[in-house]
Amino acid sequence: MKSTLMYVSSFILFLSCASAVTNEQANPAEVSTNNQTSTTETIATAEKTIISKDLTAQEFKAGIDGGNILLVDVRTPGEFSGGSIAGAVNIDYTAADFSQKIDGLSKDKPVYIFCQSGGRSGKALKVFTDKGFPEVYNLIGGYGAWPFK
Repeated sequence: MKSTLMYVSSFILFLSCASAVTNEQANPAEVSTNNQTSTTETIATAEKTIISKDLTAQEFKAGIDGGNILLVDVRTPGEFSGGSIAGAVNIDYTAADFSQKIDGLSKDKPVYIFCQSGGRSGKALKVFTDKGFPEVYNLIGGYGAWPFK
């Protein structure tokens, strides 16, 4: 009886530890830098790993300065014409054909996206990852927080 009770207790303890590890791995990692939170989500499937991450302006600049990336401004054409990050292409998140325009993009390069304040690009990040883009990075605070103008 005593050994059965120990066995059952050990098994319950094992399950609770396994559950804690699974929950810990399922939550995005958060890193706080200069009062801004950078969130990374890595989704592993049988076919591929998808990385989506919010970056500070400094991290974002380092990534785009590294080259061989796709830089996408998801603001409206009017906002885009008022100034943007050099090298960005404009694909308006609010346009009816936003999803179709994304379908025409290459998935061979990391995608760096931004809007004016980070809201639309945060939503666009999900669209990109849902469409299977393997690396998508979002600028925290958007173009309004971009200090390198």
